[in-house]
This record gives sequence, structure tokens and C-alpha cells, in this order.
Amino acid sequence: MLLSGVFLQNQSYSRFNLPDEWGELIRASGLSVILLLSGFELNLTDIRKAGAVALRLTFIPGALEALVCGFSSSIIFGMPLSLGLCLGFILAAVSPAVVVTGMLNLQKRGYGTEKGIPSLIVAAASFDDVIAIS
Repeated sequence: MLLSGVFLQNQSYSRFNLPDEWGELIRASGLSVILLLSGFELNLTDIRKAGAVALRLTFIPGALEALVCGFSSSIIFGMPLSLGLCLGFILAAVSPAVVVTGMLNLQKRGYGTEKGIPSLIVAAASFDDVIAIS
């Protein structure tokens, strides 16, 4: 689908000139569908059982990745620290499309469902994006 969109957009005879607002709407609705799908698959009892582990899995990996990337880009490229940290938080945002579909696939196969691992990882990845974006 992506390749066909790139192909059609770059044709000189293309009649597919859509307004930019439509593209934003399509991307937002795609992300909404993915997050809705992840919300349907969450098991709140498993997440409540995990408690502090779920919070640590949400905050620590994304924050450390953003800090390391921010300080490294500041040292290596000579960027201001604030710009390096912005870069770090942008890169730290985990794509829900990758994590959610992978975890749902593993959950259908039965991997980790007894301990609630897929629900925990999907919830942590979703909240990690919220933290990285804000």
C-alpha cells in the first residue's frame, strides 16, 4: 500500500492529488485503530498484578534511551543539549504498530500468556509513547 502511494504520487499524470489534511486524517485514524486494537487485548488484572514492574517498564527504558541519545548527540555532533534531548525523545518513542502486532501474534501462539507478558508489554509500549511525546 505504501509503495503504491509513492508510485502514484510521483507520476506526472497522477490524478490523485489529495489535500494534506486527508493524509493527516488517514495517519491519525490508522494509529487510533492500532491503539484501539491494543486496548482490546489488554488484560487489566495482569497489569495490576505486575504493579511496579509495569511502571518501571513504562518509564525507565524510554527515559534512559532518550538521555543517552541526547547526551551522545550533544557530544558527538556538538548539538545544544536541549536539541539533543529532543532528538533522544523522538527516537525513544516506540512504534505501537510494531510492538502491538508482534505481541498480539505471540499472544495468539500462547507465548507468555500465563504470566501476562504480552499485555504488560503492549501497555508499557503505549504509555511509553505518551511519555516520549509529552
